[in-house]
Amino acid sequence: MRVAYQVLASSLLCLALSDVASPGANAALSPQGPIPRNSGAMRLPPPPPPPPPAASSEQASDSAPAIAGSDISSPPPANPPQAPTAQAPDSAPSAPKIIPPRRPLSPPVVPPAAPNPRAAQARRVLNSGTELARPLPEGFVGRTLKVGMGEKYQNPSEAAADARPGDTVEIAEGTYVDCALWPAGASPLTIVGKGKVVLADKTCGDKGIFIVRGADVTIRGITFTGAKVRDHNGAGIRAEGLNLTVENSRFVGNEEGILGGIRGGTVIIRDSYFERNGTCLRACAHGVYVGQKIEKLHIENSHFINQRVGHHIKSRALTTELINNIIEDGPDGNASFLVDLPNGGTLIMRGNTLEKGPHSQNRMTVIAIGEEHGDNPSDQILIENNKFTNDANGETAFVRNFGMDPVTLRNNQFKGPVKPLAEGPPGK
Repeated sequence: MRVAYQVLASSLLCLALSDVASPGANAALSPQGPIPRNSGAMRLPPPPPPPPPAASSEQASDSAPAIAGSDISSPPPANPPQAPTAQAPDSAPSAPKIIPPRRPLSPPVVPPAAPNPRAAQARRVLNSGTELARPLPEGFVGRTLKVGMGEKYQNPSEAAADARPGDTVEIAEGTYVDCALWPAGASPLTIVGKGKVVLADKTCGDKGIFIVRGADVTIRGITFTGAKVRDHNGAGIRAEGLNLTVENSRFVGNEEGILGGIRGGTVIIRDSYFERNGTCLRACAHGVYVGQKIEKLHIENSHFINQRVGHHIKSRALTTELINNIIEDGPDGNASFLVDLPNGGTLIMRGNTLEKGPHSQNRMTVIAIGEEHGDNPSDQILIENNKFTNDANGETAFVRNFGMDPVTLRNNQFKGPVKPLAEGPPGK
């Protein structure tokens, strides 16, 4: 059959060559050459034209445009892209799965926490702007600064200027006409008198013999005497830092024994002695006066006697605790109240021995609660197991409550004309 196809092709070629000399206008082109229209030769169908290459938008924009009426065009790309093949019906892509949006999870309901007294105290400390003592590294041992004749520091004020956190200052026996400002940066700090140590007759900053600005400071075994200032409230110790502790110390003949306190802090007094402190030359001064709403004033096993004009103890603390103290005017004292809480607050008095003397400036009241404002909140006012003697002329009220908080009196013993509890000012 291949031979027959070759014979047929040769015959057609011969016919085409015979028409070259006089080509007709109506000649048709074929792959084998022009074939006359009246020729009986068999025509082969022309091969199908190749599909035009698919040009991308970039190729179309970069290729030269075809010239009208010309047989010249841009050459096809070397590797024309393949036409996409139709997918079988069973291989058609499945419809996308619709995932409904997740509902936002509501936060778990947490019941409100119980009030934290320490957190409340911390907030008040921060609001007061007072510097807090930074915890010392574990195993830290501070220095010991020795004060006295022949020591590096001749006076307490010299040691105060060099004090650092965690130090212990030991003051040798003797009388020092000196005063000292203990800085806020020296927190915590311990100041100890070795033997009979007396600081007398000199004040710093027109405030007191010791001005304590550090936090967590303990003062032990020192006598403070003769503190006087222009405003007539010169103190043996002026507390301007958080958490002052005073132990086994004496305050004699000052305008004020201990004055101060910082909101959020505490003042603790143990085993100490207060005599002939107080004055009312301008505003009244007292044996102990906490003039700020600190967290707590705690006094125990201490002796107050013969204070002058002011009160033995005046406290604006949120909580005041007086445990096992002796608070008495004595034969010469002329103090006003033995205990005064002008803003009220929580009070616990237990196991104290109290006496109002014949020269008292206020013979009508022993313990006054809330006579100025009464705005301190009170958890309780408990006065129990105390002994009171009235050596003044006429009846006195053991407790005079100016506020609305109830007072609990329990197992107290009275000697002399005493009204255990009175409400409101005298004569009401």
